[in-house]
Amino acid sequence: MTQAIVYLETSFISYLAARLSPNARVQQDQLTTHRWWQEQRPRFDLVVSSAVYNECARGDSSMAARRLAYVAAASLLDPHPSISTLGDSLIVPAGPLPSKAAVDAEHVSYAAFYGCDYLLTWNVRHIANPELRRTVDTIIRSQGYEPAVICTPALWFAGGPLA
Repeated sequence: MTQAIVYLETSFISYLAARLSPNARVQQDQLTTHRWWQEQRPRFDLVVSSAVYNECARGDSSMAARRLAYVAAASLLDPHPSISTLGDSLIVPAGPLPSKAAVDAEHVSYAAFYGCDYLLTWNVRHIANPELRRTVDTIIRSQGYEPAVICTPALWFAGGPLA
């Protein structure tokens, strides 16, 4: 039996690699991210896209190195023209995502194109947003793909996908 596939979005990697925040809420999210990494990671095949790699490589070089060390634990998905087409269909005017969320649409598109079971993210503005999900999922299905289950690590442990 093959393991389910989890697409790790950039915000998940960033929370994993960051120094603990003094903000209690952010710190709790970081600790939940570490818990997922320790307890759940071995159960899944982890994947990332070049978008994740490129975002993680930006910024302070020492922090980028920390992020990329986590990225190295995942398989890198190959780009494909259909991913760009699907991503474009999720952006206004065709879809619900603003043009500034093009990379977020790319993450969702990679996960759908490759048949990922889950997309793990802390990006609730454009990716794990319940108001946008129905429309995004409808567009993905209309193009012949099945959307990944999108959730935060907190949802995972609060009765989410496999709690």
